[in-house]
Amino acid sequence: MTEKELEIVVRLLVENVNLYSRTAERAKKRNLPMIEQDYFSRILGIGKAISYFGYTLEEDERRVDCGAGIEPMEYMHYKAIKR
Repeated sequence: MTEKELEIVVRLLVENVNLYSRTAERAKKRNLPMIEQDYFSRILGIGKAISYFGYTLEEDERRVDCGAGIEPMEYMHYKAIKR
């Protein structure tokens, strides 16, 4: 795998983590603890996976999701840092 391909893979994984973070917050708001735990464990799994590629998954900042017809919701946004 080339360095460019690796960067693309890591970027896609981080996009998934941020999607999972938003979904976990939605589940939390709806009092769905099993779904929240599932998405949290997915975040941990991706963090471990990208560590094998030489990156760490770190919290970036809290963001607000303001989609059409969706109540604004705050969630943790993540980023990958090359070690």
